[in-house]
Amino acid sequence: MAKLLANRRGAPGISWRPQGTEELCEFVNSTNLHRRGPQVRFAIARTADDTIVGSVGFHSISMTHRSAEVAYDLHPDEWGRGLATAACRSVVGWAMTQGLTRIQATVLSGNQPSLRVLERSGFEFEGHLRKYRWVEGIAHDALMYSYVQT
Repeated sequence: MAKLLANRRGAPGISWRPQGTEELCEFVNSTNLHRRGPQVRFAIARTADDTIVGSVGFHSISMTHRSAEVAYDLHPDEWGRGLATAACRSVVGWAMTQGLTRIQATVLSGNQPSLRVLERSGFEFEGHLRKYRWVEGIAHDALMYSYVQT
């Protein structure tokens, strides 16, 4: 997973790049379901061999405002199979059962595959955020999407 996130060519839409396995392990170990915290992350694994091919979860969780931001990443070899969409739909459905009413997502404006995941998962476009994310020293625009429980 560290190699996936560090790979600029294979993961151009990811704005967080751990510097190595140690930093990634620290992040993973800080997120577990048995304590409340600002983030929760789940592995995406292939059913056939249980190999981890990505992750999906929430950060910026606010139980006060019943909201969170979803994020996901998937190894490029797994793109185009519907895994990210299935994972996104699944965690959003779960989050609604946990008392959240709003899930939002910010996507770098050029990341068309991620935009399709959100649209297929029932998210709606809310706005354009100028110079919102810094990636490799450059400010990038992002698009805000949301899924709101009705």
